[in-house]
Amino acid sequence: MFGEPPLKPPPIDLEAHLDTVEFTGWRGLRIDVGRLYDTLTPLGWKVDIEESNLMNAMSRTWRQEGIKVWVHLEGFVCAPPDGEIEALDKVCFYRFDPAIMPTQTMAERTYKPGDEKEEWYPGHREVWDWLMENGDPQTMTFDILTAIPFREVPEDILLTAWAELEQAVALAE
Repeated sequence: MFGEPPLKPPPIDLEAHLDTVEFTGWRGLRIDVGRLYDTLTPLGWKVDIEESNLMNAMSRTWRQEGIKVWVHLEGFVCAPPDGEIEALDKVCFYRFDPAIMPTQTMAERTYKPGDEKEEWYPGHREVWDWLMENGDPQTMTFDILTAIPFREVPEDILLTAWAELEQAVALAE
């Protein structure tokens, strides 16, 4: 019913999952992906884009600390999501060497110098502005990421990421 708080997944005791590398405790729960996106992107989370306007994960990177967290969906949804419902798959934390993680922005990955002077640019930028702001330009960097158990994630990052996920994940009715 309108105005009621969203249905939340079962609470997770992080202390019980410190040796977890792939958290699957919420696997299969169907969630409101639009709420996930709308809640997490203002907090710095990015969309994992695999195929232009499709997404199946979101991530947040702590570059200086060399930590990245991914929340994966079981399938693809439209991006940006608008009413899409999909099942959660897993949550994983990764370590990386900040010196070798690419620093390219989404706009730098998408456009060449001078494109902004082209006739097509304003329309293209308008359509893809959400992606320039919220797309993860380091989507294809799994070869430099090492999955780590929760206990190896700095506590402040683990608690921040988990609180943001708990705030964002709402079960679909």
